Amino acid sequence: MDNIPGLRTTEDHQMRAEKQHADSDECRKLVEDAWKKLYVEGYAVDGEKVDEILKDEPLVPTEVTVGTHDEPI
Repeated sequence: MDNIPGLRTTEDHQMRAEKQHADSDECRKLVEDAWKKLYVEGYAVDGEKVDEILKDEPLVPTEVTVGTHDEPI
């Protein structure tokens, strides 16, 4: 909350560009594995099985689909 006054400043844009997350096959695999633990095997999101997969990365086991104007999101 302390950073709110600095939003949309040159420094804010620079910091966001430097800290931008880069998607990779490795990240996608981790998210897919965690997703399977949650939605296929029924483990809790805050449980050990999911934590073992995601503990070293700031990842969230969700997929986002972006549609076109003709498709619902």
